[in-house]
Amino acid sequence: MRSSISRQMGVIIALSLLVTLSVMIVILLTQEAKSKMNSTDEEVRSMSRLMVNSITYSMSQGVSDIKPFIESVKGMRNLSELQVVPTDRVRAGSEMNMDKEEGSVLRSKAVGSFKETFNNEPVYRIIQPILATDVCSTCHKANTGDVMAVVSLRYSLAGMQSDIASQRLVSIISVIIAFSISMYFIKRRIIADLDISINGI
Repeated sequence: MRSSISRQMGVIIALSLLVTLSVMIVILLTQEAKSKMNSTDEEVRSMSRLMVNSITYSMSQGVSDIKPFIESVKGMRNLSELQVVPTDRVRAGSEMNMDKEEGSVLRSKAVGSFKETFNNEPVYRIIQPILATDVCSTCHKANTGDVMAVVSLRYSLAGMQSDIASQRLVSIISVIIAFSISMYFIKRRIIADLDISINGI
């Protein structure tokens, strides 16, 4: 009876420690995942703005073929896909090649971003419209602010998810080690002292 009291005390202490450690680890990992996603979002948006600004500048200088530019940036780290789809104002019938999300950005003129799966890997996709400037009207039948094209950029999340998975594994191992060490000292010091105290009554 007396030894079972000390065992129960040990189990309560051990479970309390395990729950506390687990909650702390979950909170830290959740915050880390959010932080990584926020920094990825900022990086992809900056990349997309750079593409749009570069294409807009090139076209304002009279460059009509942007394929060499697109090919030159395809080797960028974590860039799964980059495509520029012109609207019918630039090339008749081009809007037929747009998918649902690109069509939505075309109509709203607002940047769209979301996570999806592309070529069997997780990606973060951002779709940004290229809006006409005063210069565009010299070559195309467009008013300032009309959508001339949409830039679709897919950024691989595989590396980020792999890092998060590694952190989770390290955290689980750390909890197990910490729990094992704590249990050792709880049994060695606290429960042993409790047994002596209880048996001495």
